[in-house]
Amino acid sequence: SVDRPLTPCTPGVRRQKMHWLNDNSIYLSRWHNNQTILTKLTLSVNPSPKVESQEDFVNISPILMDIDKNSLKMLLVEKPEQQYQLKQLDLINFDQTLIEEREQAYLGLKWHETNKSFWLGNENLTLMSLSGHDEIARLPMGFITDIDVNPITQQLAHAEGLVNVNLYTLSLTSLNSEQDLDSKQLSSAARTDILPAISKDGSATAFISYQRRSIDGLRHGELWLKNKYKKTASLLTNIDENIHPQYLLWSPNGENLLLGDSNYKLFLVNIFSKHMIPI
Repeated sequence: SVDRPLTPCTPGVRRQKMHWLNDNSIYLSRWHNNQTILTKLTLSVNPSPKVESQEDFVNISPILMDIDKNSLKMLLVEKPEQQYQLKQLDLINFDQTLIEEREQAYLGLKWHETNKSFWLGNENLTLMSLSGHDEIARLPMGFITDIDVNPITQQLAHAEGLVNVNLYTLSLTSLNSEQDLDSKQLSSAARTDILPAISKDGSATAFISYQRRSIDGLRHGELWLKNKYKKTASLLTNIDENIHPQYLLWSPNGENLLLGDSNYKLFLVNIFSKHMIPI
């Protein structure tokens, strides 16, 4: 058959599933006036597929969603301010019920039993009830980003990811086919290390380090410092689980580090006192 474009895609929206509930209805999220909105496309399939109408719900901003085809009940993640909100939405009368809210983003969301329970990814594969009870079904080494469930057989498939990033210092003074690249590993292969930042004079490298999986199931972050004149890196400070680092900057004098997180918070860390102060 011949491929036919139905509607143009809008830039600025993260990877997101479309939900084709029946022959004539598709729900998707799209970018509109600097925000994500829920959109319903009504299709006609004969003689060839085309969009008959488009309905935008500008007051609904889905970051993540799943829809039950029979009941038209939606699980919905939004972020109106600082907190992520997980809600249940009725697509018939548009009644909303807040299930929970938290600072950590949601990954993987799928109905299990409509109006009763759903699957959630992130650090664990968790079966959660709408009444607030949860049961961990799988504890992965990494994180679970996506989930799908066969409603007839109850088979569940999930995408499981693990990121290992190691930091190296490289000597770039002379590179040719006869010489090896001079590299020196800074961090441990048993950890996940992100956001390397090199001081202005090049003598020190700071980075964020995470344990693969701690005993208590939490994601413990640490800020480390490696001086090129010392053999090993040293721990500057522990990072609270509610802080999700997005960038790390050195001060011009090389005495302080500025840590910014995904919730628009700033922290100043002095490398001598090792104190982390919220700004």
